[in-house]
Amino acid sequence: ESPTERVAGQAFNVGDTSQNFQKGQLVELIRAQIGDGVEVQRVEKAGCDLLHIDVMDGHFVPNISVGPFIVKAIRRITRLPLDTHLMIEHPEKYIKSFAEAGTNHITVHAEACPGNLAQVLKMIQSYSVTCGVSLKPESPLSLIKDHLKNLDMVLLMTVNPGFGGQAFMGEVM
Repeated sequence: ESPTERVAGQAFNVGDTSQNFQKGQLVELIRAQIGDGVEVQRVEKAGCDLLHIDVMDGHFVPNISVGPFIVKAIRRITRLPLDTHLMIEHPEKYIKSFAEAGTNHITVHAEACPGNLAQVLKMIQSYSVTCGVSLKPESPLSLIKDHLKNLDMVLLMTVNPGFGGQAFMGEVM
């Protein structure tokens, strides 16, 4: 059984290469088997132009997922840009590890960087990695207003971070 993926809020089967992607869509690797690279190759063949990797620490969100070692393994088997979404407390402690693992882009949560978001963004950029900021559904845009000029991307969460299978929260849009 192939893993389920999420594209623009809709699930699809990675093994179904009849599904084509629109330019600019990203794929979130929820549980792809990356050991031999087959699932990542399927996503590439389907037309994906970016892989989104959720990193969870069990503290900022109640689930635990991949770390720099997995990002490095994915980097070895694809040339697609890797977008690493750090849903973790104190992301500044791990930016270097993820940058060195080969990610092209790092997104941090504004809520995980109270008082030091500007410094965290500068740190990300110091590794020649593009940066983004994510907001939980209930967080106000005012948290990032002063940082917009330093961002390559803003990610507005349309579900509460931490678990798949939640209903899309259209009111965030």
